[in-house]
Amino acid sequence: MGYTHYWSQRADLNHTQWQRYLEKVRTLLDHLPAHTDSAGGHYVDAPLGLVGNSDNGEHSPHLDGEVIFLNGDGEHGDGTYLSHEDFVLTRRRRDLYDYEIREGKTKDGPRGEFCKTARKPYDLVVSALLIVLENDFPEVFSVESDGEPSEWQPALDWVNATLRDKAYEHPAGVVPVQASTRIME
Repeated sequence: MGYTHYWSQRADLNHTQWQRYLEKVRTLLDHLPAHTDSAGGHYVDAPLGLVGNSDNGEHSPHLDGEVIFLNGDGEHGDGTYLSHEDFVLTRRRRDLYDYEIREGKTKDGPRGEFCKTARKPYDLVVSALLIVLENDFPEVFSVESDGEPSEWQPALDWVNATLRDKAYEHPAGVVPVQASTRIME
């Protein structure tokens, strides 16, 4: 499937929780580095740029009372676009998709989401937002990844250096490859 991060949402965040989370997201975005070596440092010399919903012409990440929407922006010197899949996080747990209903999932169960960043620079931001999410709301969100802790370390260091409100840790589902239970097809 490619270099992907996964998260599961078991419940809605209330408005106070969401606003508290958005404050942290804004703080991180206000301290965005120009470059990053996250996700194995594949684009260390590429600029770290962000957009919101480019289909709507948003030239910066979209944050509101219900959703966060962002993607990478720019082009690498070799012509590679620095965007990949959109990162979309909602305050409310989404409704079940038709196929999930057919598979027998219940309306009270968790909802699985994912974002394939392909190790592009915006991976730093996606990883950081997921770190804060699971650390602040472990009863609501759980995070897994194709990446190992070493690939998440730049995001974890950035979160801890920028927010300084507590000691953030790697998400529980970010484990070394040999310890991973994820089965890739």
